[in-house]
Amino acid sequence: DLPGGVVNILTGHRTELREHVGGHRDVDAILSVGASTEERTVLEEEGAESVTRMEFRPDRSPADWRADDSQSPYWITPFVEFKTTWHPVGR
Repeated sequence: DLPGGVVNILTGHRTELREHVGGHRDVDAILSVGASTEERTVLEEEGAESVTRMEFRPDRSPADWRADDSQSPYWITPFVEFKTTWHPVGR
């Protein structure tokens, strides 16, 4: 379970969303599926100022989405941030 607001899924027409979402400072990451070269360029340019992480994947058929590689948790790898904390134990 994740707390409310951790993951938000936006749906709609990409032409309406791309400029607003790409440049929004509260959007940390975007996974875009089936974006054209023009859409990708707009997202990358809008997201450059806010340093939004972006991943672009080709469009897939419904059968491909049910395939094992589409169900892999590694799809989120570009959006995962690891931080290491070292805590010395004193005496």
